Amino acid sequence: IMCRKGKVGPPGLDIGRKEDQLIVHIFHPKVNVSQETMFGDGNTCYTFDYTVFVKHYRSGEILHTEHSVLKEDCSETLCELNISVSTLNSNYCVSVVGKSSFWQVNTETSKDVCIPFLHDDREESIWMLLVAPLLFLTIVVPALVCCYIKKNPFKRKS
Repeated sequence: IMCRKGKVGPPGLDIGRKEDQLIVHIFHPKVNVSQETMFGDGNTCYTFDYTVFVKHYRSGEILHTEHSVLKEDCSETLCELNISVSTLNSNYCVSVVGKSSFWQVNTETSKDVCIPFLHDDREESIWMLLVAPLLFLTIVVPALVCCYIKKNPFKRKS
């Protein structure tokens, strides 16, 4: 009864990135009953399945995808979802809504949380800093030495 009569707020949301993965942490919502917050209490109603909405902004286009997180995949405090991202240099925005089929209650939709996925060029820069001098030493220096030897062959002094 408490879960049906109480006001269920939006789930908490935190996103991060790890290599080519978008990591979404969903925190269970607060439930307000008679202006009292029931959060982290064993009496609260955390039997929610979550739908995660992902907006992917790239080159002026917006792509929408949905992912489901079932209550069985959650701990007492949060749910985690890992989403593979296929393109770098784009922006991802995530929001989430919960639905409890047991209590017949929906949460409010969370606010969008956004994160840019920018291609990290540092590895390529370091690679170029190593390759350019090695290329110079292995190709240009021997070529110059060969040209010098052809123009001025070694002559024995007698």
